[in-house]
Amino acid sequence: MFIYGLLIFPFGYLMQAYKEACFEVPIQGEYRDRSVERIYKSDPRYNEALENIQNSHIKEQMQPFLKKCGVRKDLIFLEAPSLSLCTAIGTNMFQKGDATILVSKGFHQTDEEACTWTLKHEISHIKHNDKLTIFAVPAVCQLSAAIFGIRSLSYGYS
Repeated sequence: MFIYGLLIFPFGYLMQAYKEACFEVPIQGEYRDRSVERIYKSDPRYNEALENIQNSHIKEQMQPFLKKCGVRKDLIFLEAPSLSLCTAIGTNMFQKGDATILVSKGFHQTDEEACTWTLKHEISHIKHNDKLTIFAVPAVCQLSAAIFGIRSLSYGYS
């Protein structure tokens, strides 16, 4: 049972890394019958719905910085209620998922200079794929420790 836990635990981190790499902005679309359904990236309505909720004024302001840094062009800026001022989700490496920066509602209007600095910080997280690294490194370390531990235990019992 002990060995089972050592081998399963790293895969939780790997799943989190996968979720970060494949993140899609949750967008809801309304149909003619007033039913609401989630729109996925493969849906043709996805880009249009994303344009409606995205904060284009922030993206336009940050576009020269994004181009200079070499960050993906489809980076999404959304204002959303959150516990922090800004949060980066996604990676620059994998284009399958969305790279998104969530900005706290009203933060940009309240203090544009501080918001710009914070956005640049979050853009660096996406550029350097930090969300992927945060989960992949512990997974590799734990997996190697589990393998080393299993090998060490097998020598002790022979």
